[in-house]
Amino acid sequence: MVAQPSLGPARKACTRCRLHKRKCDNRQPSCSLCTRLSQPCIYTDSPTSTSPPGARTEEPLTNLPVQEVLTPPDIKASIIARLASTDPIKAIALYRAAIHPWFGIFSESMLSSQHPASWDAASVDFVLLCFGIVLLTSAPEEVQGGYNLQAEHRSMYLLSKSWISLLEGAGLNSVQFVKARLLINLFEVAHGFAVEAYFSIANVVRAADALSVFQQQPMPQSMAETDMEEYMLMWCGIAILDRFIAIENGQWSPVTRGRQIPPNIQNCNRFAVLKHPSAALPRAFEASLLLDNMHTNLHQPTPHMAFNLEEVTAIVRTVTSFETVIKESVPENEELFSTSLALSSTALLLAYENGTKAIGPDKTFTCASAATTLLNAKVDDISDMVTVLDRYDLATKALSLSPFVTFVVYRAAAITTGRLQSGSEVEANSRRLKILRRALRSIAPRWLAGERYTKLLDKDTSPRILKALTNNQSTGSLQ
Repeated sequence: MVAQPSLGPARKACTRCRLHKRKCDNRQPSCSLCTRLSQPCIYTDSPTSTSPPGARTEEPLTNLPVQEVLTPPDIKASIIARLASTDPIKAIALYRAAIHPWFGIFSESMLSSQHPASWDAASVDFVLLCFGIVLLTSAPEEVQGGYNLQAEHRSMYLLSKSWISLLEGAGLNSVQFVKARLLINLFEVAHGFAVEAYFSIANVVRAADALSVFQQQPMPQSMAETDMEEYMLMWCGIAILDRFIAIENGQWSPVTRGRQIPPNIQNCNRFAVLKHPSAALPRAFEASLLLDNMHTNLHQPTPHMAFNLEEVTAIVRTVTSFETVIKESVPENEELFSTSLALSSTALLLAYENGTKAIGPDKTFTCASAATTLLNAKVDDISDMVTVLDRYDLATKALSLSPFVTFVVYRAAAITTGRLQSGSEVEANSRRLKILRRALRSIAPRWLAGERYTKLLDKDTSPRILKALTNNQSTGSLQ
């Protein structure tokens, strides 16, 4: 349908033109901007109806103050009302201290730039981004010997999901908006909302794609150098979270598998950003790529071999070399807080665990013995790494602990539980499991996934072993 000029009384601009501060031509049924973007055109202050006399008009939602709750300015006001105890400067400082060390989706230049001094001067996508920071840094509360989200934080989370949907419906999209969604998706991962996180990551990928799809020229080519860096870091963060969620949920492929990340980059070095001081996230991106390669080889094997020993061995060598490089750049007492090491350790655990069960196509060889030795060494390495958790109070300190560590501790504990129940190396595996289970309980005051993983371990542990572990966990330190 061809848009026609407005013929009725003058009306205000549509919500999208107001949001983008553009002059609206008030065409009917859709203005020129909304027509070009193939988006619904919404006028919140409709003119007097011009329906012919006697025409019946049903308005079942007439009594709902739609314009008061659905427009971006009102959503912004609603978000600000829940951020009264902080301001933009404090929110960015909170991100730098508690999130940036392990998930640095902002460049140093962005963090050092001038930010709005008040919420009124900030855009709605920046306000939502700051809300995501505050939400992600909120701590659970202790309830009857366990941990759970505070009622206020659960309400904040549900509100953030509704705000995202409303702003999406209003046609809002930007790098900051996608990063806000990414932080809320990370909140779901960190606190064990597995189903919600699985849904959300696909929507985050689509939102990031839309930044280019609905541009007149490819997104990166229309950006300044500083904006390009923010765009690339955004995509690095998306790929890391997407690949992690796929690993956590089993054999299904990540949404971004087989795609160029970042997309639509032409005639430029995609990883020139690695030279920047904010290169910790791109390194984690490389670790997530190695993890995805391992996942592919284990769950999409060749037709002739269920466990492609040659391919997996090559990936193991690459991951091991990668870990060596990362450890040389990270102080020993900070290895626990490295997202790169958490992801690479997960890849090695997957390889060694599957290697202990691998049998050749002619059933004449096995690599179980060598894989078992490597698996024991890796689990011991993880156990030694998490012993430092005994020194921290994660519920009260803004400790920059990567939630990706929670999963690698859980995987090591799950593997050890299975081996202990099969009667393998009972004394050594009992010692390892006590350390790993206590580490998960130490993480729970910060990330609720620690609580969720502990419950999963309890379900998979025989009552006899669980009783023995419980009796011993109430005394002593991790060691």
